[in-house]
Amino acid sequence: MIPPHVVDERGAVLSMPIDPRKDMTLSAWFAMNDRPLNTRCGGRGLCRGCEVRVENRTLKACQCAADTLADQTILLPRASLHDASIHGVSAFEIPPRLLDSLDPLPRANGVALDLGTTTLAASYWTGSPPSCVRTATRANPQRAHGDNVVSRIQFTLDQPEGLAILRETLLREGILPLLRDVCGGEVPETWTVTGNPVMLHILAGESLKGLSSWPFKPVFLDSRSVEIEGLEFTLLPSPGPFVGSDVLAGALACGCLDAEPPALLIDFGTNGEILLQTRDGLWATATAAGPAFEGGRLQCGAAAGPGVISRFNTLAELSGGQSGHAISGAAYVDAIALAREAGWLSASGRFQSIHGINPAPGVVITEADIAELLQAKAAIQAGWTTLCECAGISPQDLQHVYIAGGFGYHLTPAHAQSIGLIPPVSPDRVHLVGNASLAGATLSLLTANALPRMEAVRAGIKLIELNQITSFEDHFIDSLGLV
Repeated sequence: MIPPHVVDERGAVLSMPIDPRKDMTLSAWFAMNDRPLNTRCGGRGLCRGCEVRVENRTLKACQCAADTLADQTILLPRASLHDASIHGVSAFEIPPRLLDSLDPLPRANGVALDLGTTTLAASYWTGSPPSCVRTATRANPQRAHGDNVVSRIQFTLDQPEGLAILRETLLREGILPLLRDVCGGEVPETWTVTGNPVMLHILAGESLKGLSSWPFKPVFLDSRSVEIEGLEFTLLPSPGPFVGSDVLAGALACGCLDAEPPALLIDFGTNGEILLQTRDGLWATATAAGPAFEGGRLQCGAAAGPGVISRFNTLAELSGGQSGHAISGAAYVDAIALAREAGWLSASGRFQSIHGINPAPGVVITEADIAELLQAKAAIQAGWTTLCECAGISPQDLQHVYIAGGFGYHLTPAHAQSIGLIPPVSPDRVHLVGNASLAGATLSLLTANALPRMEAVRAGIKLIELNQITSFEDHFIDSLGLV
């Protein structure tokens, strides 16, 4: 059999030495040849992430057999390649007064680990008094089997060994290499882990079936210990099926739980989690924002990193002259805000006085990109709007708005507010807190009372399942536009 010839969109002929087996999907053949594609829906043919072009046809690589394309030329678009160059955020600050109030330990020797749907982050602490040796981040390698928690849950239902595949991928290609990055040859004594319940279930090897449909019934939400490669990891407690220990630990670490009420924490990610602290108690929810904020599903999107445009400050910067091969999610927010203010975009996100945005050679922002981002924006905006509504407060009354996550760390708050992504409060009330989840995992390493505090707080949280709130759909539709 003569294998297909693969040419990337720049015209370079790619070496693909492994011949396809009979009935092997084209996406599997690319993966075997060390060029995994963007199979963000888990290879179910539900998205356009792995599209390639053969002659005049556009094919989904996960849905066609590679051997049927023998001796043909396949054009591989850059956007269809699986991007493994995620640069996550490990930066955070813990208020000293908070550390003191939780009974700091005199010494430590452990690793804090944040299991994000898109990125993994870790920090290694040791010494007396404890200090941070190093931090590191990696892309979550499970993205090859789906770019959000729903697609990964479905992967475990569709594939007989799906859960084992996801767990092994996470361990071998994600967690263990990350721990080598932060620990070198050291073997720390303690390991604490935060994440959403889906990620924690995968790590623990527990079935995701109970998280696949309403009413959701996770196997566990409590703190538990899991042994991995002879090491014992402590998984921190989660409030609900899709509200994880990441947002609970993050709310504690950034000071949201102790701030003047009402205070809101938005932890941006593929699975956006939101926590509201009021005088009457705590409210929390989760909303499916998708991967757009990390650059996923966008023609020239990428996570912030070298060679990626991470911010637009002026309208002129959208008109060319920039350097870079891609655009970060936060920079897309800048672009939408600036373009809308200038009248380039209609309220529905359509181009009005221009035909496109081209800030750098070969780098474009399309209407399809804007539509994808407005879907993600609407999920977040409708989430915090509904949460405030349930708690009986107005978003304008929020005394503090904490923004967590890698995307949030790079946001320009004024631009985010102008498109409705975050609540309309005065700038001094908005706090960009970085990786609050990793900060919370760190607190559990460095103090005696962080975990008991999380357990006590968790018991009093009112969980809001947005699919059960009638007004959420109305808020979502209203949020799809630009003000």
